Amino acid sequence: MGWSIEQAADELGVDPANWSRWEGGRPNLYRRHRKLIASICDANQVEFESQGSN
Repeated sequence: MGWSIEQAADELGVDPANWSRWEGGRPNLYRRHRKLIASICDANQVEFESQGSN
């Protein structure tokens, strides 16, 4: 999407440090955050591959 960490965190309503951790592979996401991220990605036609069976 081309967003900075700050922009993505602001869009999701989380601290930029949390977003940075998620990007770094430490995905301790609440269900509501996963749903919001999926919604934002869908709205921006972003496709990504699942890395697990979650």
